[in-house]
Amino acid sequence: MVFTQAMKYIALLLLAALVSCTEVIDSPDIDGESQESAAPENDPVCVFDFIDENDEPIEAVRVLIVSDVLEESPVLVEPEEPASQVKVELKSEVNRISTYHFFLTDVQGREYRLVKDLYIPGNRRYEKTLAMADLWKRREIRDGLVWYTLEGLERITLQNQVVNVLEMDLDSETMKLEFLYYPEREVISEVSKQNADIIALTNASYGSGFSGSAPVDNTYIRVDGVNYKEISIGPEDGGNWCKHEAAVWYDGDRELGFISMAGDPVGAIEFYKGTTYRNLFSSNQMLVEDSLKTDLSKYSRSYAASTSQDPRTVLAVTKDRKLLLITVDGRWKDKAEGMSYVQLQEFLLTYIKPWYAINMDGGGSTGMLIKDKGVVNYPCNGVSDNTFAEYEGSITERPLITYFAIRER
Repeated sequence: MVFTQAMKYIALLLLAALVSCTEVIDSPDIDGESQESAAPENDPVCVFDFIDENDEPIEAVRVLIVSDVLEESPVLVEPEEPASQVKVELKSEVNRISTYHFFLTDVQGREYRLVKDLYIPGNRRYEKTLAMADLWKRREIRDGLVWYTLEGLERITLQNQVVNVLEMDLDSETMKLEFLYYPEREVISEVSKQNADIIALTNASYGSGFSGSAPVDNTYIRVDGVNYKEISIGPEDGGNWCKHEAAVWYDGDRELGFISMAGDPVGAIEFYKGTTYRNLFSSNQMLVEDSLKTDLSKYSRSYAASTSQDPRTVLAVTKDRKLLLITVDGRWKDKAEGMSYVQLQEFLLTYIKPWYAINMDGGGSTGMLIKDKGVVNYPCNGVSDNTFAEYEGSITERPLITYFAIRER
């Protein structure tokens, strides 16, 4: 579900506890039903029971409740023991219809979300059973390849986001990863048309940049054993030379790895030249290493830890050898706000839990295509700020020089 109105995130006071119901009285509910509620108390209290799509209780280890009408920060409830019911004491008078956003994490790490308009009477106990839905929409493209989509409010940025994730088994007998290079540049949809055996695509490393008005190469590119771009620019080209402090390599079959040389772009370039990896794309920074956030401040890129929210592209792997190609849309107000690097790190470790993750080219380059479905994200080439609403209904692809492809073996 996508929300189209900007939210002000003000909320409830937190208190987590299991409760039991005794005497009950009737109170109105937004759905027009009679809502059972316990006898009046000095302070308004909400008791929420959580069930899944099969009407089974959700044993939650974390509950976040956000409302657009109350005064404090979102309520965070972390019961000492997994619980399917929580009690929340409200701080202020809530005798009106309010929109509530619920985010749950269960004992298996599964994420749930619900948006609900509720009438919660003031100065009395209110009880409600809530049927939660999966945060992620899951579609199996084929055996060993799954497409996940998150659209709407999520609990890291507390903003509307559009995130796509392709998960492929690196040990698949029918598919493999491939690094692609297009020296004359090509848009993602044309790359798909030219390669009938490609199942899915995302953009990859940064393309050529500029030093003043002169174009310069700004990433190290090796594909199928051929070095197409061996970078030789110097520190004076600060906007470009820093895009080498991390790299992803691939043997062309099943083995994938990462290199991080934070703070040493020149040394990184020389190191890449001495490696024998069959495929290698450099980029500006690792986001996750050994399941932990990297220290972004160690990378040369001056805005590595900035608060700028933009579209992002990430390549990641899990400990159980799943390849993850991830796109985060942005620059579309109230629909896809984008993420800063810091937010992206937190999002990855909260929802996706990769072992390693590298940031690739983002902004107007971010794109994902799935065979027979076309471009599935919202490329924003040509949009430099949060004005993408003007482009609603259109897709503007950026011609690029590198791509990650999932291809038939």
